[in-house]
Amino acid sequence: AVEALVQERDEYQVAADKLAWECKVLRDAAQVTKESIRAAGGIVHSDGNIFFTNITQLQAALTQPEQVKPWVGLTDEEINLMWDNSFVGSDPTSGNQRFKFARAIEAKLKEKNNG
Repeated sequence: AVEALVQERDEYQVAADKLAWECKVLRDAAQVTKESIRAAGGIVHSDGNIFFTNITQLQAALTQPEQVKPWVGLTDEEINLMWDNSFVGSDPTSGNQRFKFARAIEAKLKEKNNG
């Protein structure tokens, strides 16, 4: 009877360890980018569901380092051009023109860094 209880305990421990591993995988997967999923051979559907044909693809996606694109700033020439375009035919001290200039900078940075 004791041996049966020990075996049952061991089976529960194996199941608990597997569940803990699966929870870790899910937590890690929440941090994985779509690009790394695709690079590992996974499929990302438009509804957000992720599919892998085998566990090694999932493991590869979880172990790939995050690829961070370098920040691209504005050149002095780009800033000067936006400055000139923001104040053509208007008073440069006007609040509206300052916002126009700020929005132009914001739009250009988004374009250069987000595609």
